[in-house]
Amino acid sequence: MAKAIYAPVRQTYRVTVEQLAYLEPGLSETVCASLLVVMKQAMDECVKQGISEECAKDFLLGHMNILGAVIFGVQEGQFSDACNKAIEFGIPALMKDDWKRVFDQQEIMDSIKRIT
Repeated sequence: MAKAIYAPVRQTYRVTVEQLAYLEPGLSETVCASLLVVMKQAMDECVKQGISEECAKDFLLGHMNILGAVIFGVQEGQFSDACNKAIEFGIPALMKDDWKRVFDQQEIMDSIKRIT
């Protein structure tokens, strides 16, 4: 049923209701959607510096594809030393130390209550 409703889904998985809650809203909405909003805001900051929106968007989306493929192991590769240094600086500059608490069981349950 999920393959038909959410096409083009390639693979389906059996998970418990509790596991699904970690995936949605936890992973997909709380983490992924929030970080994508921040990425759009970062792109908007580049546009404010005079870069065309089309250029900034194409640049960001292209990098997202390449970086994502390497990070998730879809494509073999390694980042440059400069990229690794930017990541080393960027994560603590952008993320709270305790950000993973969004996956605490109680926080997942609270998140479901907040959004429903």
